[in-house]
Amino acid sequence: MDEGEANESGSRRERLKQRRAQRILGAAAAVFARKGFHPATIREIAELADVAEGTIYNYFTDKQDLLVAMARHLIANSANAALDQYEGEDDRRFLQMLLADRFQFAAENADFIRALMVHVWQDSSFRQQYLGQVIEPLIELLESRLQWRIEAGGLRPVNTRTVVRAMLGGFLIFLLVSEPGGPGGLQSDLGLSRQELASELADFFLLGLQMRPTGEEVG
Repeated sequence: MDEGEANESGSRRERLKQRRAQRILGAAAAVFARKGFHPATIREIAELADVAEGTIYNYFTDKQDLLVAMARHLIANSANAALDQYEGEDDRRFLQMLLADRFQFAAENADFIRALMVHVWQDSSFRQQYLGQVIEPLIELLESRLQWRIEAGGLRPVNTRTVVRAMLGGFLIFLLVSEPGGPGGLQSDLGLSRQELASELADFFLLGLQMRPTGEEVG
C-alpha cells in the first residue's frame, strides 16, 4: 500500500469512527430524554445505536462522560452554527434571530434538556464537569462574538464577561417559567410567541430601560 492509499484508508476509518460516535450520541440523547440519566443504561444506548456495548467505552469513559459529550454536541455545536448563520445581520436583528433560534432549539430538545438539568443540580461532580466542558466554552464563544461587534463600532464597550452571563441568565429564566414544546410553541405567562419574546429580550438587552425618541420603532 502506497502513501496515498494509506492516507485514504486512514481518512475512511476516521469518517467511520465519527459516524459511529454521532450514532452513539444520538442514541444517548433519545434514551436520556425518555428515561432520565440514572435509569438509562449503556446497554440500552448500545442497542439503539446498533453497536456492541464495549464499543461505547472506546469513545466515552462512562455514562457521565457520555452525557457531557451529548450536551456539548447539542448545545455548543448548535450555538456555534446559529452564531455563524446570523452573523451578517445588524446588531438588533442578529440578537432577535439568535434568541428565537435558541428558544426553538430548547423546544425541540425539551425532554433531553430537562433530563440534563435534573442531573446537573443533583450531582455536584457532574455539575462541575458540565460547567467546565460545556458552559465555560460557550461563554467564551459568546464573549468573543460580542467583543467583535463592539470593535466593529455597533455597540458600546462593556465588560463582556458580565454582560454575557447576564444575557444567558435572562434567557434561562424564561426557559424555566415557560413550557417548551407546548401546542403553541414556547409560551410564557406573558402570552408572547417565541418570536415576540425574542424581540422583547433583544430590545431590552440592546436598549435597556432608557426612554426612546417618540415614534422610534421597536422590534
